[in-house]
Amino acid sequence: MPRPIPAALALLAAIAPIALADDFDRLEGRVLEEIPGGPIATAHPQLTVAELAGLPNVLGRIRSAVLVVRTDQGNPARVLISPGFRPAPVPEGADPEDRPKPAPILILERFATFEAAGGAAPDRIAAGRDVFLFDGFRFDLDSGQVVPEGQGGDLRFVASGEGEPLLEAIGGATLYTLDQAPEFPDAEPGSPSPGRVILPGDYAGRFRLFADGSLSGTLTLAVEGRTVSGSFRSDQTGSAYEVRGEVVAGPDPIVRFSVQFPRARQEYEGLLFSEGKGAMAGTVLLLDRDRPFFAIRDGGDLSSAGGAGPAAP
Repeated sequence: MPRPIPAALALLAAIAPIALADDFDRLEGRVLEEIPGGPIATAHPQLTVAELAGLPNVLGRIRSAVLVVRTDQGNPARVLISPGFRPAPVPEGADPEDRPKPAPILILERFATFEAAGGAAPDRIAAGRDVFLFDGFRFDLDSGQVVPEGQGGDLRFVASGEGEPLLEAIGGATLYTLDQAPEFPDAEPGSPSPGRVILPGDYAGRFRLFADGSLSGTLTLAVEGRTVSGSFRSDQTGSAYEVRGEVVAGPDPIVRFSVQFPRARQEYEGLLFSEGKGAMAGTVLLLDRDRPFFAIRDGGDLSSAGGAGPAAP
């Protein structure tokens, strides 16, 4: 018997802003693999802070510098980076007017490293966000950690000396900047149909999924007739898993799909928002109990003024 969708999930429209997937998140698989050495990228041994700040904005609304790195182990990585300053502490008893100058830093806002030659859905081997690099700090993208000298690394921030602070590739790694946006494969067959009537094909698309506060990832659904297929890339493991299901007929058709993990299978049942069709909510069976989940379409919006529809350009 179908599991009822809790009415309490209607409160999701009041949730605070949520980080949506963007074109930076789509830099993976063959798209990411083909950037190093390709026609849209330029290789650099190092980049100054000014050069980083002057890079063109090629990925939609992304304003920070976007780099692709071939690590010392040959793995492709994507990095979103921005320069900044960290205020220096005032020594005890010292005059605040004598505070040392702020220290220049680089902030790795987001990064992810994938297994080389991993095909369309390679395993993610490291990922993180909001890492501060001070002068002399080395960062290893393959492990996602700051490492000391002599322990490898792919990036080093240099802020001392007479020259301008810069980011350099070390250990055989290479930095690449994008001269133009890459061509992303079509992840969905098209936009949802207009109006409030939900059609089976409206469930097709790419979503950011959150389940019971413990599971999140990118859900990609394709719909043929009423048959659902696709994949789910988990934020927790970095791996992609097969999705299969169906759209159930009715005046308000619901979607039922399962995510097949190596040792378990999760069963989902959801209903698409009729206003804008930019999100869906429902339940997932976790440990024999129905728990809530919601998913926001790539580029979707949960603002109360505009409903859950495509975000304004």
